[in-house]
Amino acid sequence: MNETTWQARVISNGRETAEAFVRSQKLAIGPPLQFDAEFKGVTALEILLAALGADIVNGFAAVARQQRLSIDQLEATVEGGLNNPLMFLGVVGETGHPGLETARVTLYIGTLDSEAAVKKAWRETLKR
Repeated sequence: MNETTWQARVISNGRETAEAFVRSQKLAIGPPLQFDAEFKGVTALEILLAALGADIVNGFAAVARQQRLSIDQLEATVEGGLNNPLMFLGVVGETGHPGLETARVTLYIGTLDSEAAVKKAWRETLKR
Protein backbone atom coordinates (compact mmCIF):
# COMPACT_ATOMS: atom_id res chain seq x y z
CA MET A 1 0.00 0.00 0.00
CA ASN A 2 1.30 3.44 -0.94
CA GLU A 3 0.96 5.83 2.00
CA THR A 4 0.20 9.43 1.07
CA THR A 5 1.01 12.08 3.66
CA TRP A 6 0.58 15.81 4.06
CA GLN A 7 2.73 18.09 6.14
CA ALA A 8 2.37 21.32 8.06
CA ARG A 9 5.23 23.15 9.77
CA VAL A 10 4.24 25.13 12.86
CA ILE A 11 6.52 27.68 14.55
CA SER A 12 5.88 29.32 17.92
CA ASN A 13 6.44 33.05 18.02
CA GLY A 14 7.08 32.93 21.77
CA ARG A 15 3.78 34.58 22.63
CA GLU A 16 0.26 33.13 22.40
CA THR A 17 0.33 32.57 18.66
CA ALA A 18 2.03 30.31 16.19
CA GLU A 19 2.49 30.38 12.45
CA ALA A 20 1.65 27.35 10.37
CA PHE A 21 3.15 26.84 6.95
CA VAL A 22 1.35 24.57 4.53
CA ARG A 23 2.78 24.38 1.02
CA SER A 24 3.29 28.08 0.17
CA GLN A 25 0.54 29.30 2.51
CA LYS A 26 0.95 30.83 5.96
CA LEU A 27 -1.69 30.73 8.69
CA ALA A 28 -1.67 32.50 12.07
CA ILE A 29 -3.02 30.33 14.89
CA GLY A 30 -3.86 31.61 18.34
CA PRO A 31 -3.77 29.72 21.63
CA PRO A 32 -5.50 26.34 21.95
CA LEU A 33 -8.52 27.89 23.71
CA GLN A 34 -9.70 31.37 24.54
CA PHE A 35 -12.50 32.29 26.91
CA ASP A 36 -12.49 36.00 26.03
CA ALA A 37 -15.21 36.73 23.44
CA GLU A 38 -13.29 39.88 22.42
CA PHE A 39 -10.08 37.98 21.58
CA LYS A 40 -8.94 39.20 18.16
CA GLY A 41 -7.23 36.03 16.95
CA VAL A 42 -8.47 32.59 15.96
CA THR A 43 -7.76 29.73 18.34
CA ALA A 44 -6.50 26.30 17.37
CA LEU A 45 -9.86 24.82 18.41
CA GLU A 46 -11.75 27.27 16.20
CA ILE A 47 -9.51 26.40 13.25
CA LEU A 48 -10.16 22.71 13.87
CA LEU A 49 -13.94 23.30 13.88
CA ALA A 50 -13.72 25.50 10.78
CA ALA A 51 -11.66 22.82 8.99
CA LEU A 52 -14.30 20.21 9.80
CA GLY A 53 -17.01 22.50 8.44
CA ALA A 54 -15.00 23.28 5.30
CA ASP A 55 -14.40 19.58 4.70
CA ILE A 56 -18.14 18.87 4.89
CA VAL A 57 -19.25 21.88 2.82
CA ASN A 58 -16.61 21.38 0.14
CA GLY A 59 -17.13 17.62 0.09
CA PHE A 60 -20.89 17.94 -0.29
CA ALA A 61 -20.48 20.61 -2.98
CA ALA A 62 -18.19 18.30 -4.99
CA VAL A 63 -20.66 15.41 -4.77
CA ALA A 64 -23.57 17.71 -5.63
CA ARG A 65 -21.74 18.85 -8.77
CA GLN A 66 -21.03 15.25 -9.78
CA GLN A 67 -24.69 14.34 -9.27
CA ARG A 68 -25.76 17.49 -11.13
CA LEU A 69 -27.65 19.02 -8.21
CA SER A 70 -28.30 22.74 -8.35
CA ILE A 71 -27.18 24.16 -5.01
CA ASP A 72 -28.04 27.82 -4.43
CA GLN A 73 -26.63 28.08 -0.92
CA LEU A 74 -24.57 25.80 1.27
CA GLU A 75 -23.51 26.52 4.85
CA ALA A 76 -22.39 24.51 7.85
CA THR A 77 -22.35 25.45 11.50
CA VAL A 78 -19.98 23.44 13.66
CA GLU A 79 -20.11 23.24 17.44
CA GLY A 80 -17.46 21.50 19.49
CA GLY A 81 -17.64 20.46 23.10
CA LEU A 82 -14.58 19.82 25.25
CA ASN A 83 -14.42 17.12 27.88
CA ASN A 84 -13.43 19.69 30.54
CA PRO A 85 -12.12 23.10 29.43
CA LEU A 86 -11.07 23.88 33.01
CA MET A 87 -8.30 21.30 32.64
CA PHE A 88 -6.73 23.59 30.02
CA LEU A 89 -6.56 26.32 32.66
CA GLY A 90 -4.97 23.94 35.18
CA VAL A 91 -7.76 24.31 37.74
CA VAL A 92 -6.84 22.21 40.76
CA GLY A 93 -9.25 19.38 41.54
CA GLU A 94 -10.74 19.16 38.06
CA THR A 95 -10.75 15.83 36.27
CA GLY A 96 -10.93 14.75 32.67
CA HIS A 97 -9.01 16.27 29.80
CA PRO A 98 -9.26 19.46 27.75
CA GLY A 99 -9.62 17.60 24.44
CA LEU A 100 -12.49 17.67 22.00
CA GLU A 101 -15.26 15.36 23.18
CA THR A 102 -18.03 16.10 20.69
CA ALA A 103 -18.52 17.82 17.38
CA ARG A 104 -21.92 18.63 15.94
CA VAL A 105 -22.40 19.85 12.39
CA THR A 106 -25.58 21.29 10.95
CA LEU A 107 -25.64 21.61 7.18
CA TYR A 108 -27.97 24.12 5.54
CA ILE A 109 -28.67 23.53 1.86
CA GLY A 110 -30.63 25.81 -0.45
CA THR A 111 -31.82 23.88 -3.50
CA LEU A 112 -34.87 23.15 -5.60
CA ASP A 113 -33.76 19.54 -6.02
CA SER A 114 -35.72 16.80 -4.28
CA GLU A 115 -35.07 15.76 -0.70
CA ALA A 116 -34.27 12.26 -1.97
CA ALA A 117 -31.58 13.63 -4.30
CA VAL A 118 -30.04 15.70 -1.50
CA LYS A 119 -30.03 12.71 0.87
CA LYS A 120 -28.37 10.59 -1.81
CA ALA A 121 -25.65 13.22 -2.20
CA TRP A 122 -25.24 13.42 1.58
CA ARG A 123 -24.81 9.64 1.91
CA GLU A 124 -22.15 9.73 -0.80
CA THR A 125 -20.41 12.65 0.96
CA LEU A 126 -20.22 10.69 4.20
CA LYS A 127 -18.52 7.79 2.38
CA ARG A 128 -15.71 10.11 1.29
